[in-house]
Formats: sequence, C-alpha cells, structure tokens
Amino acid sequence: MTQKPQTIAGPQGELRYQNASNLRYGNALASLRWNRTLTPQLFGNATLAATRFRYANEQTFELEDRSPAGKLSEDSRASFTSGVQDVLVKADFEYYPSPAHQIRFGATAVQHAFTPGSNFFTSRTPVAALDTTLGSQRVGAREVALYGEDEIRLTARLSANLGLRVVRYWVEGQGFGGLQPRVLATYLVGEHTAVKASYASMQQYLHLLSNNGAGLPTDLWVPATRRVAPQRAQQLALGVAHTLPEWGLEVSVEAFQKSMRDLIEFREGATFYNSSQN
Repeated sequence: MTQKPQTIAGPQGELRYQNASNLRYGNALASLRWNRTLTPQLFGNATLAATRFRYANEQTFELEDRSPAGKLSEDSRASFTSGVQDVLVKADFEYYPSPAHQIRFGATAVQHAFTPGSNFFTSRTPVAALDTTLGSQRVGAREVALYGEDEIRLTARLSANLGLRVVRYWVEGQGFGGLQPRVLATYLVGEHTAVKASYASMQQYLHLLSNNGAGLPTDLWVPATRRVAPQRAQQLALGVAHTLPEWGLEVSVEAFQKSMRDLIEFREGATFYNSSQN
C-alpha cells in the first residue's frame, strides 16, 4: 500500500512526505508419492516433496524540505523477511500381522534452508546514512528421523498404541537429537464408555518468533542453532469418552498437563522495529 505524496505549506516553504508499505507472504508445495502393496500384509509408500514459505514486510518513508534553505531531507526503509525451504524424502510402511494388530514404521530425511532477517536504512540530512542488516545469512540444517508405532488390542476391553521416534538434527556443525516416546492406552468401561490415558515426549527444531504488538502476520520462523536449543515438551493426558447411540454423538472430557522448555520470544517492549532488544 502506497500513500500519495503529501505536501505541508509553511511560512518558509513546503515539506513533502510519503509513506509506503508492502506485505507479501505465501506457500508453495510440490510432491510425488509412490504406493505399493509389497505383500498381502505389508503396504508401503515413498514420498518426495519440496516446500517453500516466504514472508516479506517492507516499510518506507520519504521526507523532503522544499524551502529555500532546503536543509532537511529523510529517506527511511525497513524490511523484515522470513523464508523456509525444505526438500523431504520419506518412506512409510504398514504391516498387519492380524486384524487386531497394526504396525507402522518408516524414515524421513529433510534438508532445511532458513533465511530470516531484517534490514534498516536511514538517510537523514545532515546526519550520515545508517544501513544495518541483521540475521539475513542463509542457515542450512539437516534432519533425519526413524519411527515405529504398534497399535494392538490386548484384550476385549484394553487396547494400546506404543510409539517411538528417533531424531537427529544438524545445524552449524552442532548436532541435536533424542528419543520421543509416545504411549496411549484405552480401556472400555462399558459398552459406550472408554477411559483414555496418554504420555508424549516431543522435540521441535523450528521456532516461531511472534511479534505480539503487531496486527499483521509478522511471525518469523527461525531454526534451532548452536545458540538456540530445540524446543522440548512433555504431556500427560487423561480423559473419558461416552457415546450416545440414540443421538449419534460422542461426549468426552479430558485433562492434561504439558511442560515446555527452551521457548523463545521477544523481550517485553521489543519489536521488529527495535531488534537490538531481542
């Protein structure tokens, strides 16, 4: 959005100024998938995908003194960018040893490219111009994961879902990783009532840095690095679900406790326009 040039007339002359803003963001995705039944009990698929996310927010301001002295002029520009590009290869398999037993397993490899950054330029007569660029360097990262999941009915009333994900993440010569177990158990109390309990441990290597003071989509996606550790979370949940056959509805109540570590955010009062306080 560009504002038409405005002119203010004064006793000594005229001041001409203009504001402009430009906001662009979007996603692109391309993928290929191949499915095959390997045996009557084993099904597999392979996926190759490429994704791209781009965001750019640009602000400009121009001021010109048209008085005879003409000693004042200003040209200010600020831009904030966030980009994430991924190339992904993964293989997933499903194995059915019996009608009451289903096993899923697979592997994923992702090449990440992050380009978060900001640029500030100010030229104000008679002060020297200031041009500052922050964090615009391209950051590459690799992520490899293996997972397995076993969904089994143990008895007529008790079923379980046991899963484990093993991840390794490399960025700037630093490696992160760990085990991410997940457990879900379901017990049928009656014909239409079930009690569920679950536990999950998770890690995330992509941080969302939000500017809570702005009404525009000004979020920046930044990777975990040597200075910023991956996000970690653990969650416990317990719930009860009841089906109402006569209404065709299911009513459920669930309580959970979640603990999170290594989250990042702006300091209080800091914004993209004041990035030195981040």
